[in-house]
Amino acid sequence: MKTLLLTLLLFANCEVKYQEYPTGDKILYIKDYPSKIYGKLLLMFAETTDNVVVITTYKITYTKKGISKVMRQVNPHNYRYHVVDDGNIFIEGLKVKYYKHDSFRGHENNSAEIFNYISPQFWSITNKERIGILNKYLK
Repeated sequence: MKTLLLTLLLFANCEVKYQEYPTGDKILYIKDYPSKIYGKLLLMFAETTDNVVVITTYKITYTKKGISKVMRQVNPHNYRYHVVDDGNIFIEGLKVKYYKHDSFRGHENNSAEIFNYISPQFWSITNKERIGILNKYLK
């Protein structure tokens, strides 16, 4: 019984910290995918270094009350990419265009209401700040 109480006390005082993915001063690009199921959103961030594209995927579950769960997955890939005239990138292996923070508006596949669940300032912040907000939702 004492062991159980001690264990519960330790869990109550324990603070879980998630390892942040270091982005440094690198440029991050964003892409969302249209949700086929209500309550699900897939946001992907691409960070380019040399020939490696690091793609961080956030699977977001939401309700009308707000965000209920966020899961993150980080994957480095050896995709070739090139910068398009407007400053965004096109990843050739995925055949997908990723957008800088200021040009994402108008290219999103989901309604703006969903992004307001994440943060009311979602459209006025950078991709690095968006990742910081999403990391706070990790469970």
